[in-house]
Amino acid sequence: MIVAGIGLTALIMKNERNLVRKIAPADADAAARRYIALLAARRFSPIERDVDASLKNAKLRGELGGAAAPLQTGTIVSIDMTGAQQNLGNERPPIVLGYEVKLTRGVAAVTVAFKREGTRLVIEELSVYRLDQPLERANAFTLTGKSLAQYLWLLAASAVMVFVLTTLLVCMWETRVRWRWLWAVLCCAGVAKCTMDWATGETDIQPISFQMPGAAIWPSSFYGHWYVLFTLPLGAILFWLFRARLVAPKEKSRDLEAGPLPVAD
Repeated sequence: MIVAGIGLTALIMKNERNLVRKIAPADADAAARRYIALLAARRFSPIERDVDASLKNAKLRGELGGAAAPLQTGTIVSIDMTGAQQNLGNERPPIVLGYEVKLTRGVAAVTVAFKREGTRLVIEELSVYRLDQPLERANAFTLTGKSLAQYLWLLAASAVMVFVLTTLLVCMWETRVRWRWLWAVLCCAGVAKCTMDWATGETDIQPISFQMPGAAIWPSSFYGHWYVLFTLPLGAILFWLFRARLVAPKEKSRDLEAGPLPVAD
């Protein structure tokens, strides 16, 4: 079940990757890729011309040199977009793009933020940091190298998944359950959300919370950390407690209700 869920999530993430590319403005994407190439080549003058006026100072050249350092471990092999965000209203910055840059001898993550001044794109942020390994590998869902607490957490989530799915199937199979569709929805609901970041092992428990479905395994994005979540499956538990009362009694046979057949003289 876990493997099937992860496979389905992978398909969803593939569609999300295409969606991110559509969200990113084409001109901003092209400009960001050009700035990454300029940084790698240590050609800072074209970048400095497009930096926001409030960021231009005597330290700018040195800051660009520091940002370029993680890109000096070889030639660029590929530049993959990892995220795109367009903020509305007065929220700053208006356009934020994230990239993973693969080099012949290393990997780096780059964030570029823009604002528009007329038809011109102005850089509000350009940050680069070195990665130990590609994001897909670093954040991949794997069972190796995990702690006992992580294995127990995954086991709890799997148990809740199986319990909820079994309850849902019983509810749908039993046609005499009163308010069957309402109970089918309630079977998937849980309370007291417990979430774990699978990469770091960090946990977040919210005792007063409602979650549907009652258990899940999903990545925050196609390059992001995976999360394992489970809840107390209250809806499924209530179904089993009240199942005997919810199932309507079988109708008696009409032939039995009509009484015995008359016997011929």
